[in-house]
Amino acid sequence: GDGYNDLFRPVPHKETGFAAISLEIYSRWGEKLHTSTGPNAQWDGNIKDSAAPSDIYVWVLNYEDCTGVAQKMHGQIALLR
Repeated sequence: GDGYNDLFRPVPHKETGFAAISLEIYSRWGEKLHTSTGPNAQWDGNIKDSAAPSDIYVWVLNYEDCTGVAQKMHGQIALLR
């Protein structure tokens, strides 16, 4: 990549933070393509070490907030090559 937007990763609020992070990436048809866990959970736009094609992907973020309560967020990301 060119060093700009090469990684998709959650950025915690600086005051509350995250614990127990899991980031999952799915195709628009629901096929799980990538899972990353831990404080550096991220996606580099690759699927099994090959560049994923330009498309719309679904992301799901499971985490515990600073009080230990399980939370879930989801959305879409457009990958452009």
